[in-house]
Amino acid sequence: MACKGSSATDTINQASNNATQWLSDYTRMNLELAQSAVKAFTPVVSAWTSWYQSLQPSQLSNLYESYTSNLASLARSAICDIPTTDCPPKCACTINWDASPGEFRKSTIQIHNTSKDSITYTFVPKSFKSCGKTLNSSPGVVPQSITAAPGETVSAVIGVAVGEEFQSGTAYDAEILVQGKYERCVKVVLNVACACDTACSFDQGDIPYKVRADSWYRHFQCSEPCFEAIPQTGSGNQVPVVNPVTGVNA
Repeated sequence: MACKGSSATDTINQASNNATQWLSDYTRMNLELAQSAVKAFTPVVSAWTSWYQSLQPSQLSNLYESYTSNLASLARSAICDIPTTDCPPKCACTINWDASPGEFRKSTIQIHNTSKDSITYTFVPKSFKSCGKTLNSSPGVVPQSITAAPGETVSAVIGVAVGEEFQSGTAYDAEILVQGKYERCVKVVLNVACACDTACSFDQGDIPYKVRADSWYRHFQCSEPCFEAIPQTGSGNQVPVVNPVTGVNA
């Protein structure tokens, strides 16, 4: 019985050793295959890493913009892109004037004829308005009509005299209609200031003279003109010209 038991134990031990050896061989084989795969992949991974690290932030940004631009282009080509345009404003421009009562303001407007045909432009000025009140005055336009050849640029002068009907401290606006093949306008804004204050006041009559002492021991005075005389025309306004050296009338 002892011999039989020993024989069975040896058989089990032998089988266990064989299984362990097979598992060890299998594990070693898989490890060698993995190492071989890593060695084969290493140049590719290294090259990709070097390329990525060589990129500067600006290059990465350009790469991203190029990618998004191409993507947007593909998206646009995939759908029907219908171009659109907007209408220009009816008022082509605005002229701002600041003036006091009694002053005159003027400006020049230019029109470029973009048509292939000659166009005659007619200017129709509208009255000045302020706070719902309409004045009898309107901007003047010279000339009132003008013809422009294809591609030609023409000019007109607009102006206004600030009379008594304009109230100080008030803003007025008006329009000048420009009628060609269609109608546009030029807006005019007039800001009327309060009456002008005197900004500068001084005396200017006969030529003033400066007086200085000749010498401390002579007790004499010398005088000489402060400004050079301007010859006056007419006997009534004749002013004697004084020689600045001798002090004698010329």
